[in-house]
Amino acid sequence: MVVQVSQKSSCSSYKTVSNSVSPNLTPSIQTAATNLYKTILSSGDHHLITVTWCRSSVAQGLHINSGDDPTTGFRLNTNTRLFRKKRGSKAFETNGSKFGVVYDLSSAQYGAGAEPVDGHYVVVTVDSELGLFLGDMSVFKKVNKTGKEISQITKFSLVSRREHFYGKTLFSTKAKFSDAGNFHGILIRCGGEDDGVKNPNPNRTLSVWIDKRVVIRVKRLQWNFRGKQTVFVDGLAVDLM
Repeated sequence: MVVQVSQKSSCSSYKTVSNSVSPNLTPSIQTAATNLYKTILSSGDHHLITVTWCRSSVAQGLHINSGDDPTTGFRLNTNTRLFRKKRGSKAFETNGSKFGVVYDLSSAQYGAGAEPVDGHYVVVTVDSELGLFLGDMSVFKKVNKTGKEISQITKFSLVSRREHFYGKTLFSTKAKFSDAGNFHGILIRCGGEDDGVKNPNPNRTLSVWIDKRVVIRVKRLQWNFRGKQTVFVDGLAVDLM
């Protein structure tokens, strides 16, 4: 499912019908998260940097690139039991710019998702200028041999985010639809209409909740189903596709 936000405002809101989800359902497992960042250098030049975290039962990975060529960039694939090269650096060049990646995942702590939640840092430089910083500043200061602090960070912002899940058909997350907006709880479920009841011929239903209120419910799903619906959240038009 793709979520797209437009700047068109409205005083309308989404449905207020509330439906509960069976507590017996097991949520899906996040296997990858891809974040697209836009960074603006002091020269005014801007670059799009894609950061992908992936995780499975036996391996973890971090991929960073800029541009459309997937063969360039930084790739770190490790085994969780034999975590090789937990810290290091790498340089690559793409679209006429030189990128540098410095990372330390040796003390990284993970939650239920693919991204570390604490004890790590990833620094991306563009043409020797700091372009992106992710993680814990305190960890960076401990291992930064120069002893210098990052006093000024290049302006960067999150443009889009894509998440991949494996397993059950229940997915939940939090997101905000504008920089100044509040975070909203989002839950997506695709499965039988009767939660937790085994049925050899279930009536497949796609349901989407925002802040525990139903915004989409499509019954009798067929293979290769496609659709689009617009709802309004925080005065913004949110397209669900």
